[in-house]
Amino acid sequence: LSSKDITDGSDYLTSPIRGFLGIIVVLCGMAAAMFSIHDEKAGTFSHVPERLRVYVSFGCILIAVLNVTVIALISLIISGLSAGIFREILSVIVYALCCSGFCLLLKQVFRSIRAYSSVIPLCIVAMIALCPVFFDFRSLSILQHLLPPTYFVNAAYDAKYLIYMPIFALACLALSVGADMLINRRKR
Repeated sequence: LSSKDITDGSDYLTSPIRGFLGIIVVLCGMAAAMFSIHDEKAGTFSHVPERLRVYVSFGCILIAVLNVTVIALISLIISGLSAGIFREILSVIVYALCCSGFCLLLKQVFRSIRAYSSVIPLCIVAMIALCPVFFDFRSLSILQHLLPPTYFVNAAYDAKYLIYMPIFALACLALSVGADMLINRRKR
């Protein structure tokens, strides 16, 4: 074996790291969303008007996700898998928004801790299978783009994904706010 063969093998072994870090960030966002559900049920946000609570939940999830993305950034830099420090910083910041919007949307759909926690394993398996962690199934592009790790993995190689991520985040936030408005209207 030559040193080139060893390097090629290590690239093959380390290539899923970015995808796994992306999935871990989403998983942490999901955990933060469950804490948000718990806090709402406990009355932690009772002084916040109902129409603004969705934004408070988004902020709570975002804070947790930002902390984890810092660790992901450090991991990418240490492992030598970063696409450049400034691009990676921009990527993890926008990815934090993307994951927070996604997790908030799931929170709006699955409104109890029990329901949300039962969906987490399905989401993780779907992200591992559909997102370009091990393989990039271009024929499943539509399904891939419904899951945040696709944007994070592809942002390292294609700058368009740095634009797609905030669009995805805004779409998730808009759907979350719309769902919240429907739920609050039904309560009245």
